[in-house]
Amino acid sequence: MNPLSDHPQARRIAYYVAFLVGIGLGALQVGFQAAEMGFPTWLKVALSVYAFLAAGLGLTAAQNMPSYEDVAEGQARPPRPERGESLLYIVLVVLVILAAIWFLSALIR
Repeated sequence: MNPLSDHPQARRIAYYVAFLVGIGLGALQVGFQAAEMGFPTWLKVALSVYAFLAAGLGLTAAQNMPSYEDVAEGQARPPRPERGESLLYIVLVVLVILAAIWFLSALIR
């Protein structure tokens, strides 16, 4: 039983959190690599745990997508972001990248 299957709002929040955590961890990994500092143990552990949990979240997403037949027959909407959501994604990505750069520059000093 998946607790997110029956709660679309909770599922949506979980997707946003997973997105932000993934972008943040990825930015940190790239930053440490670029600075040739080596990877700290906490980052290795966080990336491993994130990859494990993201697999389950991806399965949840796949199971909750409307089928082609439902969309074609008009019983479900096509899976597209609403108008303002694309801009929100871009703003969130930029903010996470800037935060990661700031964090790495503070570590390097």
